[in-house]
Amino acid sequence: MKKLYVVAFVLLITASFSFTTNVQEKSNKLTATFLGLTEDQYYKFVDADKTEYLFYDYNDDIDISLEDDENLNKKFSIIWVEKEINETDDEEEEISENVIKIKLIIALKLLK
Repeated sequence: MKKLYVVAFVLLITASFSFTTNVQEKSNKLTATFLGLTEDQYYKFVDADKTEYLFYDYNDDIDISLEDDENLNKKFSIIWVEKEINETDDEEEEISENVIKIKLIIALKLLK
């Protein structure tokens, strides 16, 4: 009987691991020029093909500040991911159940 409990326990553990999802975020790489903040406070970049990219935010561990004018019109190497977040108001409180997709910079390097 003890062996039956052990087998059932092992099967339960195995089944629980098989149902967990491991969501991988696909990272994207881009070389673009920083044009500043938009009216909606998105970070605006444009690549060599004149395609505009708007980024919602960047990781806290990035040392470069995009709020400073000193980085305007400078070229950067950017690694970013797309995330889904709940829509919030100015005080960061959820205002609806709507999920919006945003672009988040996870790595930023100034190019010379």
